[in-house]
Amino acid sequence: MSGRYSIGIAGQYGSRVLDLLRRETLLDHFAHRYTQVDFSITKPDPRYFEQIASACGVEPQQCVMVGDRIDNDVIPAKQVGMRTIRVRAGLHKDQRPRAPDEMPDLELTGVVGLASAVDQLADRR
Repeated sequence: MSGRYSIGIAGQYGSRVLDLLRRETLLDHFAHRYTQVDFSITKPDPRYFEQIASACGVEPQQCVMVGDRIDNDVIPAKQVGMRTIRVRAGLHKDQRPRAPDEMPDLELTGVVGLASAVDQLADRR
């Protein structure tokens, strides 16, 4: 995917996420690398996602947000115009949208198929 897209990570868990990706030799695939300490506002505030897009030099409408939570990820990302992919895994896998505007654009049960899902959303532009 990093050959086709400018990929960014903006993790809420500080440098531990970046350290993990570095150890697993995955960090080099991310053109943009941020943690919550890089921004003045954090999730679930929609402005968090605007700050990330701005830091990456793109408009929110050019972004695909991948997250595992409806409340902290999908809803605020959609509010600023991002397309969304929800990965139903972990603690929040059973969260359900309460209204149509809380529905992710695509949903996966794990990271398998993520590249195809991003391609699918990119083709919808």
